Amino acid sequence: MPRTRRSISRSNGGRRTSHADREPDLAPAFDSLLRQARGLHADPNPVQAETFASSVVSTFPRRLVDIEDPEGFFGKRLVDHLVARRSDDGLALLHALAAIATSDALARLARAGAIRLKVAGRTDPPWAAIVGRSRFVEAWRPVDPYQEQDLVVATWEYEDGRRHALVTLVDQNWDGLARQAHIAGDPDDVRRAFLESGEMALEPLSAQAVADRLAQGLRMFDLFIDPPCDEDMPPLVPLLRARLRALPSPMEKGPREWTHEQLDMILDDFAASKEAGRSKKPVELASLFVDCRLERLDADPFRWSPIAVELCLLDWLPRKATLDAADTRAVPDALKRWIRYSGRRKGLPRPAIEETLAAVDQFTPDFGRAAADPSSPGPAKSLVDALMAEGVDLTDEQARDAWIAEFNARPSAERDAILGMAGGPNRRAQPRLAPERAEPKASRAGERRSVDDVAARQVWAIPPRRGTLRGVDLAFLDPSDSDDRSLLVEAEHPEFARALRQHEDVDVDGATVDPRLHLALHEIVAKQLWDGQPPETWAAAQRLTGLGFDRHDVFHALMRAVSDIVYAAMQEPLMDRTDDMRAALDALGRDGSKRPRRPPR
Repeated sequence: MPRTRRSISRSNGGRRTSHADREPDLAPAFDSLLRQARGLHADPNPVQAETFASSVVSTFPRRLVDIEDPEGFFGKRLVDHLVARRSDDGLALLHALAAIATSDALARLARAGAIRLKVAGRTDPPWAAIVGRSRFVEAWRPVDPYQEQDLVVATWEYEDGRRHALVTLVDQNWDGLARQAHIAGDPDDVRRAFLESGEMALEPLSAQAVADRLAQGLRMFDLFIDPPCDEDMPPLVPLLRARLRALPSPMEKGPREWTHEQLDMILDDFAASKEAGRSKKPVELASLFVDCRLERLDADPFRWSPIAVELCLLDWLPRKATLDAADTRAVPDALKRWIRYSGRRKGLPRPAIEETLAAVDQFTPDFGRAAADPSSPGPAKSLVDALMAEGVDLTDEQARDAWIAEFNARPSAERDAILGMAGGPNRRAQPRLAPERAEPKASRAGERRSVDDVAARQVWAIPPRRGTLRGVDLAFLDPSDSDDRSLLVEAEHPEFARALRQHEDVDVDGATVDPRLHLALHEIVAKQLWDGQPPETWAAAQRLTGLGFDRHDVFHALMRAVSDIVYAAMQEPLMDRTDDMRAALDALGRDGSKRPRRPPR
């Protein structure tokens, strides 16, 4: 059994128990997998075995509280189960697991299990000697006129001459995220179908280019708790990782950088162009369209497509731009002018430009509704705007706290006006920037939540930040958006940057820390604080602060309490752990000490 990084134990009738003593019964799930593997031993094609094994490994949690190697943790139990069942299909699955395992521990366990079954009299499948040993032959992609999606078609060949195509779609609108993947039996059939369609030219790709795209696609996949991809994609991720090992070392793509002078030249050129016309409004709004595209890793202000239009009109502008009624009415025409200008600059074919312009018309009605919706933004972003407008240094914690204390002393009407709450819930005014969740009138008897308390809690949970992270301007991120919040949490931990890039652990105060797990727990607590649910989280934070904790220590105390409950919930997923969570949080700081011990990281 792999060693856990730190034992999280509890008192149980005077006996100390660890998570290892509360392991779930996995036998029913493993028996179901073995039934699904029926016939795998007799299948002549090794790619079928690799695909099935990949789907099995993909079901293992990517992160587990207090478990350093979830794949090895569950893999060992699966290997032991397959050995105990002593079937030929189980032996076939062990060979396939050894071939595609993403951890060395699981690969060793699977190979050892296969030897044990062979000694017990089971026979190898016909492909046992070649599974996991396919070599890269060639790759190509259809040329996308918008340059936003790469459909990478790679041919792989086993030692017996069998070939197959691994098709992966990477999307630049999601910074190169791998969003689709599937196996095609005959690579020649795939190429022939594209050539016969005549819709796109085909461009060859080197092994290095495939490695770079695939590595970036998986890197982005790992950043999401729930990646926005097709349902067929996650089961193939372990197989994609295995194939990546057979390619050249990938080169990480950094964000494209633009200087202020370069961007000013682009906007000046647009202002003088025939597309801008004589109206001032398109020129005034053009900087917003540039900012929208600069948030992407490729940072190309000229790359516009129907998908880019949809993301801009229905997501970016309503959340991140303050537009008055005149601006809102002018956006569709201004965006069309910018699209024509950008299309000319990139040499985009006329049909592609026309298709993108049609998307503006398609999404304009929804954009108008989103821009006028008063629930789109929330008080936290309005508070940040007020801080910046009044000259407060967002990176100075003392200055922020002093401003918030002064803000709380202002008349309620003034606070409501700053937070965008004036006029009641049915008002129609400028769009705000972060949706505010409804707060309960009272968290417990005699306590009342006010707007200023909500704002103070949310700013404490996700402080405003300046600077950039992977090319993204942190000042424009929306902490109510889960993806933006994830980046803001990561930005609080610059010491993890190198370890996250290289998938390594880090040493913090003499303890080994998994940065991905640490950030996941930090995100859970940050969301609880942002939403105000459960209310015990914020109450515990205030109580610990009063006992002498600084914000850093308070967060780690909250994370420790949350980690126990999250782990228990994964062991028994059908049980409601809400009361346990509230009790654990409510117990923090109630041991009578003046200053609790510093919580572990």
